[in-house]
Amino acid sequence: MLLATSGSALWRRRFIWSLALTAGSYAVYASNAYPHGGSAMGVLYGVAGFIIILLLMYFGVRKRSYKSTLWTLQDWLHAHVYLGILVFFIILFHSGFRFHDSVAVAALILLTLVFVSGIVGAVLYTYIPPLLIDVESKLSAQQISDQINQLAQVIRRFSADKSTAFQDYCANLLRTEQPKSFAGWRIMAPGASARPATGRTPLAGELELIPPAERSEFVQLLALASQMKELHRSLILKQRYINTMAAWLYIHVPLSFAMLVAVVTHIVAFFYYW
Repeated sequence: MLLATSGSALWRRRFIWSLALTAGSYAVYASNAYPHGGSAMGVLYGVAGFIIILLLMYFGVRKRSYKSTLWTLQDWLHAHVYLGILVFFIILFHSGFRFHDSVAVAALILLTLVFVSGIVGAVLYTYIPPLLIDVESKLSAQQISDQINQLAQVIRRFSADKSTAFQDYCANLLRTEQPKSFAGWRIMAPGASARPATGRTPLAGELELIPPAERSEFVQLLALASQMKELHRSLILKQRYINTMAAWLYIHVPLSFAMLVAVVTHIVAFFYYW
């Protein structure tokens, strides 16, 4: 788990010391001067916060820089989590807890949203990877999907040149496997079934409709249907966790860029009117 590794413990100690020193410096500053964003200390906090924000934004680039030797990706992840918390307090110290300028307030609101979504992401990254590992199948979601498609092709071949009852059952089995609209979002719902139906279990009356010459192959078809059901269950569990992380990124990343735009606008406005 992310927060249980020795590397994370080191970054956590660095974060605690950094936050303590920053809070201590603000306490001294606020006791001797009127704290606000335009003071020397306020500007210093603002510059430090902006540099940290740029480092946080660089994390997305670092994840794709596979040849980079500047820290490990795990170090960058730990730094991203703890610096993201630290910068929230630094920006509050920068403002002196006084919020008047509309652009600055907008930047702070976006920073708060990024901060909250970042905490949610840290929790997801802590708990979802173990859940993915705990899914029974060791195959990836793509490999499971490929196996389901292969089974579907086998079932289609089974139904070729068979009786109408045999073909109807195969068609019903394959039809229930087709994903519905917004299937990727539907499986994220807590009430979504992890064991979707993959066709009805044949009743005695339906079995009698299968010609005797095809019943041995029909038994094989039922075995394939059971195998497809288990694969589908594993696929839904894996894809549920993967889609949850993707949905979080769709929220966190755009908010981060919107925050960066607001921060840059605030800086430009500050120097323009200063």
